[in-house]
Parts: sequence; structure tokens; C-alpha cells
Amino acid sequence: MKFKNIKTKLLFWYSIMIVGILSVFSFVLLHQFYKQGIQTVDKQLTTVINEINYNQQFYTPFDNEEFMIQNLYIAIYKYKNGKFNKVISSKSTSSINNMPILTKGQFEFFTTTNNVRVAIFHSNKEEGNIYIEAGTTLNDKINSSLEHLKSILDILIPLLLVFSMLVGYLIIRNSLSPVKKIMDEVKDIEGYQLQKRIKSYTKNDEIEELVITFNFMLDKLDESFSKIRRFSNDVSHELKTPLTVIRGEIELGLRKERDNEEYKEILNSVLEETKLLQELINSLLFLSKANNQEMKSKFEEIELDEIVTDIISQNKKLIEEKDIVFKFLSLDSVSCQGHPLLLRILVGNIVQNAIKYSHKHSTVEIYLDKDTLKIKDYGIGIQETDLENIFDRFYRVDASRGRGGYGLGLSIVKSIAVIHNFEVSVQSEYNNYTQFSVKL
Repeated sequence: MKFKNIKTKLLFWYSIMIVGILSVFSFVLLHQFYKQGIQTVDKQLTTVINEINYNQQFYTPFDNEEFMIQNLYIAIYKYKNGKFNKVISSKSTSSINNMPILTKGQFEFFTTTNNVRVAIFHSNKEEGNIYIEAGTTLNDKINSSLEHLKSILDILIPLLLVFSMLVGYLIIRNSLSPVKKIMDEVKDIEGYQLQKRIKSYTKNDEIEELVITFNFMLDKLDESFSKIRRFSNDVSHELKTPLTVIRGEIELGLRKERDNEEYKEILNSVLEETKLLQELINSLLFLSKANNQEMKSKFEEIELDEIVTDIISQNKKLIEEKDIVFKFLSLDSVSCQGHPLLLRILVGNIVQNAIKYSHKHSTVEIYLDKDTLKIKDYGIGIQETDLENIFDRFYRVDASRGRGGYGLGLSIVKSIAVIHNFEVSVQSEYNNYTQFSVKL
């Protein structure tokens, strides 16, 4: 069954529950009332039988009126030679066809199909096997009372149901009113208002937990939207710079006739800016796919020490230009599960950073064991205020490092580390050293 809102749904199921409870209550009440009536009749019949047994009225006629029970039936049987013989009975006739065999002093109670309550007693007197039977109809004694009780319940139960539904509706409405206010507040929050937070209308309950969850979600959304806005602004800014340089170089070359050397210089400048622009685009494409599970499906056994030595060999020209010495403090044979290309990018970016920001004629230290890769350069270092942002996209320490990158290299390193469940960290002392550590 579909409902328009949760209030209607709760009221529906609450009403079903109340109807069930009242139905069970009515059934139990009527059953107990009927059971109590049967017990009362049984006591009356037992009194009659005990009086007959005590006075030994086994062979004299009965005056039913002296027992003051309407529709009373009494009979005396004598059991002999496996048969019951009726000795005497009142004017009414019994519907009992088969008398039960009882021990002396034993009672037996049952109700016949025509609604007659019967009590059978095997007399404990010495005079033979005497059975006393007493019975009365239940119609007048119990059914009339039951009908009266049913008529009361027929009026009382609907009133209780209506009253319960009204109270339930008020409780549900008051309980859900804070939810309605929360919904209205959420609807009023626009995309540019993610800094707004929802008020809490209750204390220490599920609705307050809902408010906390909503506010937590808004915190995350606000943070994500801020990053997206910052990312968009940074991309626009970073793309604008190389495009402006390329356009300026081309416009400069078209202003007048130039010789071949001048054209070569312009083309080389444009080529360099194009390479940087291509590097930026490739980096952005990688970062957009860095969480793709397909990368993990291509993991294989990698010799990390071989990747380190290969990367250093590939950067031999840059190393020689700055006269940098690479010193291996430890270079164990280390294998791990990973993506071969991504691990080369991770090591390559850290090594290139070490070369780029080292002082000339300095040393870069490499340490690799089964747990950790450390690359330490002795260069310009990083100020403490910049350390916490060094892995953010497009973050550059412009004052010390100048132009020559887009602030994406270390962000890519962080993304690759996350994919491989590695932990990457940095320690630095400004104008002294910088050490990147990758915990495998």
C-alpha cells in the first residue's frame, strides 16, 4: 500500500495496531467472562450434588425449586453389571447418552452440544455404585450476560478506537513537526548557500542525529564545492598563462618580416609552452581518473629498486647539469604489488622535484628497504606554513620556486599512493633540506 507521506503511513499502522489490541482485549475479556460464568455454574451444580449426596436423597423425588436454579435437571443412576440404570430423575430429561466411569468421590464436568452444563459425581457412600447427575442450560445464565457485555463493547471499542487514533495523530504530528521544519530549511538552501546550517529543534534523539547528519553532509558539500570552484579557477588561470605566451609569441612573429633564426627562437618558445600545456592537460586527465578501480585490476609484481635506478638514469642529463650526486644509503631488493606505470610516475615526480629544487653541487640521498622509500635533497626546502598544502592540486610555493610547473606533480604522487594504499609524507627545513617518505 502506497502512502502520500510518512505521517499517513504511521497513522495507518498505528490504527491497525490499536484495532488488533482492542480485538485481542475484547476476545480475552469475553473468554474470561464466559470461563468465569462456567466456573460459577460448576460451583452451583457441585453444591446441589453435595447436598443430595450428604442427605442421601437417592430414591426420593426432587424438588428443583428448593435449589433455586432455573432449568435444573437431576438424576440418580446405579451402576451394576456394567450398565447404568436410572433410579430417579427430575421432570426434565437429560441429553446424556453415555455416562463416564468414575472412581468414588470423583467429579466430571462437560458441556453438551445443546449447551447444557452437566456435572457427574460417583458417590462415595457405601451403598453400591451410585452416580449423581446434575445439569442446567447455559443460555439464560451466561449467554444473556455475554450478549450484554458484547453490546457494551460494540459501543466502547469504536469510541476507544476513535480516541486512540485522535491521540495517535496528535502525537505523530507533534513528533514529526521538527522533521517538517528541517525539510523546509533544507529546501531553502541553494547551491550558493552551502555555508548555511540546519537548526536543531530537539535534544538527544534521532531527529537531532538527523540534523547532525544533514549538517555533516553540508560540510562535505561545502568543502567539495569550494574545491571545485578553486580547481576551476586554478585551471582557468593555469591554462590562460601558456596560451597567452603562445599567442604573444605568434603575434610578435607576425608583426614584421624576420630572419630564420628569429623564427626558430619564436617556434622554440611556442614549442616549450606547448609542451608545458600538454603536461598540464595530461596531469589533469590523470587526476580525473585517479580513483578508477581499473587501475587496481592491472596490479602486478613490481621490483621497486629497479624503478628507482631506472628513473635516476633517465634524468642523468639534469643531474649532470646541476652536478648533483645521488647517494644510496640503502637499496634493498624490494618487490611489491602495483601498477608499473603509476609507480614510475610516483618515483619520477619525487626524483625530479629533488633534482629541480636542489642546490648545485649538492647531494640527493636515497633510502629503500622493504617498508619505506625516502628521497632527501639538500636544496631550498619548504616553509612550514606550506607543508600542509604541498600535496594539493595547483599548489605552488611561488616565492621560492617560481614558474616551471603547475603544482600537480605532488598531487599526482598523493593520488598514486592512495591507489596503492601507501602513505606519503614530507619533512622539510626551509633553505636546508626536503625529504619525501613513502611507506609501503
